[in-house]
Amino acid sequence: MGIKMKKGICIAGIFLAMGLGLMGCQAKNTSSGLSKVNPDDYILLGEYKGVEIQVDTAGVTDENVEDMIQRELRAESKERIEITDRPIERGDIVNITFTGAMNEEPIEGGSSAAGGYDLEVGYTSFAGFPISAGEELIGHEVGETFDLNLTFPESYIMKPEYAGKDVVFTITVNSIKKPVLPEFNDQFVQSISDKYKTAEEYRQGIKTNLQASKEDSIRNEILVGSWNAVVENCTVNSLPEELVKTNYEKMYESVALYAAGSNVDTKEYIETYLQKTEEEFQKEAEEFARQNTIESLIVSSISEKENLKLTDEEMKEAVSSYTKQLGYQSEDEFKENTNMESFHEYILTNKVKNFVADNAKVIQ
Repeated sequence: MGIKMKKGICIAGIFLAMGLGLMGCQAKNTSSGLSKVNPDDYILLGEYKGVEIQVDTAGVTDENVEDMIQRELRAESKERIEITDRPIERGDIVNITFTGAMNEEPIEGGSSAAGGYDLEVGYTSFAGFPISAGEELIGHEVGETFDLNLTFPESYIMKPEYAGKDVVFTITVNSIKKPVLPEFNDQFVQSISDKYKTAEEYRQGIKTNLQASKEDSIRNEILVGSWNAVVENCTVNSLPEELVKTNYEKMYESVALYAAGSNVDTKEYIETYLQKTEEEFQKEAEEFARQNTIESLIVSSISEKENLKLTDEEMKEAVSSYTKQLGYQSEDEFKENTNMESFHEYILTNKVKNFVADNAKVIQ
């Protein structure tokens, strides 16, 4: 099965494919070499059971449910009332024009198009820039022009070169409109849903869905937080350079396969699809190879100390699940296109991470 990628896709997608072993027939028999390495020769595990992490485990509130209902009502609203006698309030639909500058130089993509930009204050983000759903516009009036001094978040991925940097947006308010919302009742619910018949059923359904999403989010935070703590607690004395080299080569090999599938050479693929220079990609690949090696050694060490092995049934379930998730026609086709040793390591890694998470001490 070919793997297609869109322009601008995050390099993490390739890292994930490597972890799963989805690197095509050329690489499916390549061994990582991890099974030949004694992890304790290279690392010293710190605390990995009972690590403390802080996670917000608060449940879904009535306010959360009401906010979702308001979003549904706004989505179905057809009428807008022009507002001229008051400043912007939360919930207004505001049309603005803006220009962004960094060190007094315009930033790429930082200006509104002709006709301005419509923003639902408190509900939609400002063109992907670091403004919290337009809350900063509250209190300003039609015709007013003002500057907003903001800072791009450190994790800003749309343009990584902007991460952590200050930016000034000059904004002009062109118009303020207030949406006329339909009434939330049984009739409204029946007009938008085949599943629910009453407003109360719909409200309970929203709460159930939000709670499930919240539980997934909490679990993910525990998984990520506890594992990061384990990695932080680990002392790395040295690394098996052959394993680092193998991980690095697998990274480049996987990119070459993606490039071939897109009918371009590797250099063009890196620059066009990953939107990086070869030097930038090489640096990221080197960092990934070393970090992946460290975490692989940690997984190996914990699995040995805790006797965490994958059963035949667990592997069978994993193969069945990923065959369906990735759209293969059969499990045999999945296996034919997958490095099963790498896939085994990936599933074992998940088992070890879940073990760490299950034994973590969660502090609210």
